[in-house]
Amino acid sequence: MATTTHRGITYTTSSSAGIDVLLDMPLQGGVDQDKTEWLNGNSGGSYPGSLTGFVANNADGSKIQNPRLLVVHISTMVNDETLTLSGECTEIMHTSCQWAETNAAPGLSQHAASGVLINDGSNFLTSESTTAVDGTDATTQFSVGDFILNSEGAIVGTLTAVGATSLTIAANATVQMNDDAAVHKRTPLVLKNTSGTTESVTLMMLVR
Repeated sequence: MATTTHRGITYTTSSSAGIDVLLDMPLQGGVDQDKTEWLNGNSGGSYPGSLTGFVANNADGSKIQNPRLLVVHISTMVNDETLTLSGECTEIMHTSCQWAETNAAPGLSQHAASGVLINDGSNFLTSESTTAVDGTDATTQFSVGDFILNSEGAIVGTLTAVGATSLTIAANATVQMNDDAAVHKRTPLVLKNTSGTTESVTLMMLVR
């Protein structure tokens, strides 16, 4: 296991890959326009309706975590080795890779089997938004708002309801999942080398 911490984010590999943080750039303008905590003040007023919204107050709203752009080089990452981010990072929103090996066999994933299986003899079709499941109790693996994915990493849909033996997504499934197919979940803080070989790679990540 290798670990390094840079500017509040801890990078941990499951084996012995080298970790070099080449860039960590906060995107200070990247505040969700639907967030209004910055308008809150001592009296609850807001600009431009009331300047009292800017009265100093330690309880003003909540800290907003700005997105950050990271460039991280991982050296000699063995097959199935994982890179986990923790600390001042709650999600890896996007990752782009530049493979460094001369004969790279690219393979990097951000999802894992949940133990939940499709339980539909007619298959979970692209004309359907609800499917029965078995295997692991789905409520222990998923919550409303989560993505469900297939084993190839395709996003099948976003969950609107989760039962122990059923899943409902917001719209019809984007791709078909056959009976007994493994339902995958995102691993928002974990990246895994799935190339089958040892790889060195430079990662560009958008995180928050």
